[in-house]
Amino acid sequence: MKKWLIPVILMLGGMCVALIIVEIGVRIMARNTPYTVMAPNARWEFEPAPGAMPGIEGVSVYSMNADGVRGDPYDPDNENILAIGGSTTQVRYLDDSEAWPYLVQQNLNAAGAEPPIWVGNIGRSGHGIVEHIYHLRYFVPQYDIDTVLLMVGVNDMLPALYNPDTYDAAADTPEQFGRIWDNAFSTRPLYDRDVPRPFPTNLALWNLGEKVWWRIEQMQQAQNALAEDSAGENYIVRRAQLQAAPEVIDTLPDLTAALDQYERNMDTFIDEAEAQGIRPILITQPYVWSENISAEAEALLWMGRVGAAEAPTARYTPAALASGMAQFNQRLLQVCQERDVECIDLAAAINGVEAYFYDDVHFNEAGSQAVADVISYALKE
Repeated sequence: MKKWLIPVILMLGGMCVALIIVEIGVRIMARNTPYTVMAPNARWEFEPAPGAMPGIEGVSVYSMNADGVRGDPYDPDNENILAIGGSTTQVRYLDDSEAWPYLVQQNLNAAGAEPPIWVGNIGRSGHGIVEHIYHLRYFVPQYDIDTVLLMVGVNDMLPALYNPDTYDAAADTPEQFGRIWDNAFSTRPLYDRDVPRPFPTNLALWNLGEKVWWRIEQMQQAQNALAEDSAGENYIVRRAQLQAAPEVIDTLPDLTAALDQYERNMDTFIDEAEAQGIRPILITQPYVWSENISAEAEALLWMGRVGAAEAPTARYTPAALASGMAQFNQRLLQVCQERDVECIDLAAAINGVEAYFYDDVHFNEAGSQAVADVISYALKE
């Protein structure tokens, strides 16, 4: 028995020592890895095909600075504002100079603000309030940010509509690291002593394996998903898929669980901002949906589906979608009032103005300018 037991013990001991050495090495190498929401210094060019995105013309440059932020270089001596949100903050298909956060910066500095005001943009498609909590908790402390602008709501509502029978609001709690942890950042340290994760999930090697596995899953999903192509032709495909849905639904599923989780997450976001001494300003999500939407605007819709994007089993009417988004906006206004937090009711200002949207909720050039004007006016006030 000793003949095989001693070698096994030695082998296991050696493996443990090797793992400990690798763990320490990974921690050391990852120690200086920053949190970034988008890839630093990345740059893309977009030129929507005719009819794909009404109101967007010519070539648009979408670029990041050295910190992975869309905007001018960060300067700690400025009055620094950071716009956080999903694709309606990201405004990917608009040029850097046409994105509403940059236009807000231009508007606020037009009168010669001193110190100058910087407005950075870390909006990212698909992100909801739970990812924004992570941005505030881990990305923002790397900089001296005075104010955060949070436009939020649509990416918290839609998951409850896509698969109402299997939707679980608890999946969007900040404690659910997994998907949220990897989805929230382009880069992040594989080990962070300030992240409250139990053993073994706090190990750098565990995080490395988790990130590799997540990347594999993303690659597999990407094979069946429509990429954000430079011409925006994916939007034409998505609209056709939605119109092919065999059923039209005028009523929404019960949104109580989603709304309650949304409220809890907004409270957490506000708590995080106040703990860091940052001024949070929440912004309601505008939309084109309405009972009286024109046939032209309705033909541009693609988001209000039930089931898989490539083969939806049903689609919601614009009136139903408007009702759902109004509930989420109302809950945001309620939280602002209860927490005595500033809020900009952008939805009340531009809802249903079809000339401002190229689909359900995304702004074209005129829409982005209108958004910037409303937010700039509110901030000046």
